[in-house]
Amino acid sequence: MTTIVKNASIEFHNSSIDTTLFDFIHEDEMFGTLKLKMKKTNITQQPILLLFTIDKTASMREYASPQSTNTKMDYVIQTFKNILFYLAKQDANISICVQTFNDCVDIIIPNKRIDKENVKEFVNKIDEIDPEGPTDIGFALGSANKIMNEFAETHPFHDIYHIFMTDGYATCGETKNEYLFDIASDRFQNIFIGFGLEHNVHLLKKLSEKKNSDYQFINHMEDTSIIYGEIIHRWLYPSIKNVNIVMENGGVIYDWKTNGWTDNLYEPVIISEIEKIYHIKKQKKNMDPIVAKIYGCLPNEEEKNQILVNEIIELPELYDLEKGVMVTNDLSRYLYRHKTMELLNEAKSDNIENRNDTKKKMKEFFRNMQKYMHEHHLTNDVFMKLLCDDIYVTYQTFQSSNGLMYALARYTSQGRQQTYCNTPVKHVDTDDATNLYSFKPPSMFTPKRKNRNLSFHFVDEIEAAEKVETEKETNPFDLDNYEFTNTDTTCYATESVLDTMSQLSTPF
Repeated sequence: MTTIVKNASIEFHNSSIDTTLFDFIHEDEMFGTLKLKMKKTNITQQPILLLFTIDKTASMREYASPQSTNTKMDYVIQTFKNILFYLAKQDANISICVQTFNDCVDIIIPNKRIDKENVKEFVNKIDEIDPEGPTDIGFALGSANKIMNEFAETHPFHDIYHIFMTDGYATCGETKNEYLFDIASDRFQNIFIGFGLEHNVHLLKKLSEKKNSDYQFINHMEDTSIIYGEIIHRWLYPSIKNVNIVMENGGVIYDWKTNGWTDNLYEPVIISEIEKIYHIKKQKKNMDPIVAKIYGCLPNEEEKNQILVNEIIELPELYDLEKGVMVTNDLSRYLYRHKTMELLNEAKSDNIENRNDTKKKMKEFFRNMQKYMHEHHLTNDVFMKLLCDDIYVTYQTFQSSNGLMYALARYTSQGRQQTYCNTPVKHVDTDDATNLYSFKPPSMFTPKRKNRNLSFHFVDEIEAAEKVETEKETNPFDLDNYEFTNTDTTCYATESVLDTMSQLSTPF
């Protein structure tokens, strides 16, 4: 076994469980965690190809927001300049391919290794991108497949990664989501990025269900470099690639992508320095120690060369000789995390029969979680506050036109344990010239109306604010009264990820 794992453990919760709240654990089961803390690794020396597919349709000419003087394409171009300069100075064998698309595809940077000598040539190519025309997503996906498959045949020892970014819907060529899903490849790692609030979230959600695929959502255009930075860091600083976690002796592990339990979990990559927390469970009557075997390939090895990286064995419960009792192992934090993820998964479903019932469940669960945090002095705990933020954002945006985007993005961030998480963006509504948010608590929501009397609008807000203050006094744990953290980084961040994100967000 290798030494890239700093420490690892299997623990099981042995305090009481409210099975009505945490109904994913049956009375005859035990809930636990598998934790993996990875050592710091250097940048990969495995040669890689980064393929970028960029939407250059006419909608990319639009301003990023009503108050912005920059278009969406302006942000994309600046981000790619940052990416190119960053990659050019890395001590790694990195090849770049960039294709842009509307109703046709242009390969503006061919498969070529990037370095300090040619980076300015690449930057000039990016500067020439001119948005126009309709959107043929199927053609772009097919072109990406062709590029990656042909490159893999001639460069069998390269790792190949693909970032696909679009801000809209397919308007020509193949437009049906199920057919576009069939076109997308699951051979290589794909990140599908929805750029802005008008993209086809249903399509990108479907594409992210492919093996090796994920969904990302950029609602703050200013965060474009940050999001690309985290993605690129994942591929430049892997600890283990092509990972399989195999549970033995009756243990099962939670697969967040399917919202189910399995004895074999697949992860495309586990990055340097991160602590991964997986949820597991077993039968109470099972006296055999649970074993988790981590298979994968090392950063500078081919992905087919999978080895046993680590083996973690459940340790026996500790006994307090002085008190004559078993030592309590309280994993309530992770029980709350698991329930949060189940509710987010329900919110992102396309087939919710009773949306009001889902909102009611979120509200009741949130109240219980807030009470738990208050009683256990965790009101400022960053892990628990992230769970509260996940529920709050999903609840408040749930039945809005952008609700699926936020539910899916927050669910992916929590499941993947990413550094970046989406927060709703403040904007100016041009119809009534008052500041609105992309979501508001129901008690504060004011419908948009043209030529609305502004003085009457402010009276509404004053009355609503007074109502909220009264509710806070009577029910301080209510979801509508929560003070949202409003941060776009999570408690899962590592110093090296933050450093990469910082470098890519600073113009060179």
